[in-house]
Amino acid sequence: MVPPRSLACFVGLLFEAAVIQSGAQTCGRQGSAEGACSNSSGCGTSLVCSEFHSDTWLSSGEWLTSPSGRFIAVLENSQLQVHNTAENVMVWAAPDPPAAEALSAARILDGQLVLESISGQQVWSSTKAGSTFFRFVVEHTRGNNGAGTQLAELMFWEKGQHLTLDDATIYSDQSSPQHESPAKAVDRNSETKWYTGHSPGASMVLQVPQVVRPDQFGFVTANDAPERDPIMWKLDGSIDGMNWIAMHVQSSPYSTPETRMTATESFQLSEEWKSSSQTDVQALDFGSSAISVTLSDDGLLAVRAHGMVSWSAFGSAKKNDNQDPPENPEAAHKRAMATCNLQLSCQPCIDAGCAWCLAGRRCVADKAWICQGDVDHVSPPHGTIGKAKCPDLSQIQEDHQKRRDRAAAAQLQAPDESQHDARSEQTTRAAGASAPDKAPESSHEDHDLDFEKTLDPQVLAELKWRVKFAESEKGTKPYKVLKVKHDASASEIRKAYRRLSLQFHPDKWARARGELKKYAEKAFSDITQAYETIGSPDKRAAFDDGRDFDDAQGSGDENFYFGDPLIATLTEELWEKRLSGTSIWLIEFYAAWCPHCRNTRHLWKEVAQKLEHLPVEVGAVNCVRQRKICSEYVGVSSYPSIRLLNREYGTMQNHAGGGIDPDAIVKWVEKVSKEWKWLFHNAYVHRDLERASFEPGGIVADSEEMWIVAFMDGYECPACKATSTNLLRLSASLRGLPVKVGTVDCSHPKQQEFCYTEHEVPQPPHRPLAKAWRSGVKNATGKSEPGEVLYGAADLEPHMAFMLIEKVVRLALASQLGDSALVEAKSSGYDEEEKPEEDEPPAGGAGGGWEPTGNSPELLWDDSGISDSRALPKPWVTWEGAQTPQLQR
Repeated sequence: MVPPRSLACFVGLLFEAAVIQSGAQTCGRQGSAEGACSNSSGCGTSLVCSEFHSDTWLSSGEWLTSPSGRFIAVLENSQLQVHNTAENVMVWAAPDPPAAEALSAARILDGQLVLESISGQQVWSSTKAGSTFFRFVVEHTRGNNGAGTQLAELMFWEKGQHLTLDDATIYSDQSSPQHESPAKAVDRNSETKWYTGHSPGASMVLQVPQVVRPDQFGFVTANDAPERDPIMWKLDGSIDGMNWIAMHVQSSPYSTPETRMTATESFQLSEEWKSSSQTDVQALDFGSSAISVTLSDDGLLAVRAHGMVSWSAFGSAKKNDNQDPPENPEAAHKRAMATCNLQLSCQPCIDAGCAWCLAGRRCVADKAWICQGDVDHVSPPHGTIGKAKCPDLSQIQEDHQKRRDRAAAAQLQAPDESQHDARSEQTTRAAGASAPDKAPESSHEDHDLDFEKTLDPQVLAELKWRVKFAESEKGTKPYKVLKVKHDASASEIRKAYRRLSLQFHPDKWARARGELKKYAEKAFSDITQAYETIGSPDKRAAFDDGRDFDDAQGSGDENFYFGDPLIATLTEELWEKRLSGTSIWLIEFYAAWCPHCRNTRHLWKEVAQKLEHLPVEVGAVNCVRQRKICSEYVGVSSYPSIRLLNREYGTMQNHAGGGIDPDAIVKWVEKVSKEWKWLFHNAYVHRDLERASFEPGGIVADSEEMWIVAFMDGYECPACKATSTNLLRLSASLRGLPVKVGTVDCSHPKQQEFCYTEHEVPQPPHRPLAKAWRSGVKNATGKSEPGEVLYGAADLEPHMAFMLIEKVVRLALASQLGDSALVEAKSSGYDEEEKPEEDEPPAGGAGGGWEPTGNSPELLWDDSGISDSRALPKPWVTWEGAQTPQLQR
């Protein structure tokens, strides 16, 4: 705090600060008639100055001020002190601790700031170093389309030694998010980056507080978005920040590595820079008037030599003994999160000064990396971290409709190929009846009548039908040739091919007469051609889309697994089409720039090989190209991420093991699939309940059971998948008890008033809202009962809430467990595909090949990987009562 020698003294300071703003003064020479700096005039206006030089000095009782007067430097209490006058607090002092006797002057001596005591002794001096400036200007990026500019590290070497720039000051006149500021370019961490939205023309200036002479430089690419990489640039150097020399000019496009977080080559700097004769700070004339001491409006006390900063100091504000200690960062984060978590939709969230995570659908503190990257992060109006915006309601409804249309199209596609009922059998018998029975003349060696007598008439009829079908369709209907549905899994297609290829292999018909041999060869060729067409995932996708596989889009270095016979390359267009039916999909979500993803490609292929004989589809999604899937559909937060999914039941489970260990992943798949098999056969969730369901005469209103209903914003969002999975667990576990489970799809236009007006569900995009209706008589007054909200996302993670609900309800109603409860059934062992020798595939049924089970496995309550540890509400720490308004009623 400024020592209050007199109130008039401080008032005089403020008055003089105003005078300086209109025309800055300098301290005059000792004894001069005007503007003299001495301590003989008390606190008069002549004792205030904005700088002093090597032939003047600052005496006790005089004030060195910043241009606006916000900061002052004074000799007080045996120290040179810098004070913030606006906050009335001292921000820097030297020497520390104070000198043994009072100070008489602060002066410049041999280029250094020196403090002298009243006895004439030097009690403190600044260092004599100097500064070097670097200016990096990006003239073109790879994309050069306004997407911005970024790099992870800017590096310099001097005589083969890497220069560390930890003490460098870096600035740019172009805006950057706080967590992607220019300072990240020299923090020796390639996982951080400098990013600015400017492209081209992005620039930064580095000031190193010492003289350095680098002879090489390079940079490291950032973690994503190769289109933002510099490919043309200019690097300049200076020791005064005013006179610049070109160090390196890249005037033609450079092949910057597309691999992420990868260093460029080391570029040699120009001979002009290396041999420049700019004055070294050690050789400057420190006796000249070009040396000065100044104080900036940022509180920076500096010694400047010929325009170059040779020394500077600025300290953080010293704590007042009466001030409260600063809040612990973790406690501050929890407090901010507890406040933000009250908001349950995007616009109210950012209006409250918080940030919204699109994939996680939660309101969080506006901090870096708390969402799934900046494209998933919606910042408040003045925030700079997020690049996303709150979705427009009309766009949300349009996206929902597109998904519904694609799902409907996938179900209706090629109905003639997905029907293998009695009509197919009639067609086979008719083909057999109309096929020619008369065989050409042949010798006894050409055929064996006993062989034909042993043939099943239906097999013979099917052979003749296949020959006729092959001639008429010419390979255009591979699903019908293999007798599989259009949404059949890869394992089902492999089973069908193995069975049919064994049945109609020409070697099995070697003893038949010549005509039947030709029939068998023709049928076998048609079966083989069908499998070639749809036997591998990407060939099948090309056929389904009516594309030639050789011309199919998506091949290249970014799509790691395109063309792999066991791994499907999934896109937004294929999502509903391929993830159909009861098939369980194991999917890797990766980014092409991710080094770990590239290095583990062989391990993912090994996973696919190990799962080849299990009823699990294996796929991969390139998140660089398929951002909507990775963000809005699945909620990927790191690469690579591994998820199990099933679209028909809406289930999703995250593999949290870290890394790709094929054996561990296979064991995890077996464990989760065992649980899912049990859920698919024992759970029943009433999907797509509507307003009429809750009115008198509706399924909910007229039932005696308790109902637990989730109001969903569609079924594709990550939080929606997590809720769907946990609702199955809830339903299956409570089977046999008077409890029913259902959902309302609030994304459907006809349900929106019911959801958002009558039941006050937060506006989309939102997380599912769970409500319960009591058991027994409902709507006793003739009006629809609103139900009660079970939990709020601000209070507890949904999967934890459902786990608690399941335990409480099951234990409370255990005495009512009736005869309809689960009974023992078949073993829940994990069934492999049939062996090639088997003639018939295992029975399918409603479970899509899964064997029904009665023994309850371990319920794997899970958040499906959508939660972030920094974004989780921690009610056991911050609990102050129910935060969701509907819970307070």
